[in-house]
Amino acid sequence: MNKASAFRLPASLLIAAMAAGGIVIQMTLPIAGRSAFGMWRYFTVQSNALVALAAALDALALVRGRRPGTRLALFRGLALFAITVTSTMFALFLSRLWNPPGMAGLANSLLHAWTPLAFWAYWLVFGERGLLKPTAPALWLGYPLAYLAGSLLVGSVSGFYPYWFINPAPPPDGLGSYGHVALFSLGSAAAFLVLGYALWGVDRFLAAAAVRLVARKPENDPRDTSSP
Repeated sequence: MNKASAFRLPASLLIAAMAAGGIVIQMTLPIAGRSAFGMWRYFTVQSNALVALAAALDALALVRGRRPGTRLALFRGLALFAITVTSTMFALFLSRLWNPPGMAGLANSLLHAWTPLAFWAYWLVFGERGLLKPTAPALWLGYPLAYLAGSLLVGSVSGFYPYWFINPAPPPDGLGSYGHVALFSLGSAAAFLVLGYALWGVDRFLAAAAVRLVARKPENDPRDTSSP
């Protein structure tokens, strides 16, 4: 295991623990009487689970001495995309409505702030570069769209919608109609697609920067102590 992997392994385990810890704490403190199982209907919980799984898979690959490949890079990108959607939507539309104290506040901070920031730092420092295809953002967008469709379908039967901005009920509980929900969702989907391509663009930029850095390194670098 090289020096980079030596730091990457504990970092991946820490992030998996942060995401899983936030979920576990939230499960013991269900919102508005919702059961622990019902908490899985929140995009926040699902996206943090994706981060925990992506970080755990990275750790497993490192322990096995394998370099994470294209499929894992795509899945890690999905987790990063989803957790960024979570933190952004919370900051813009939910943070003023939900700021609980105590253990619920700890779960809130882990799920919406600390884990997203930590995973972004992890991806920037350790993520493999140049493995994401231009179609990746469109594939990632399929997840929140599927979540929206499922939430609307279940909500039309049960009457429960996880978030007010996908609830067709009259304000302040919802947006007032399915038409308003559709307009909000279309605007959000467009913003999410831009977010996905921004993430892909950062990946391409860092890949190109790494290539330039290697190209500039002298053949006989006096700092290179490796064997000939």
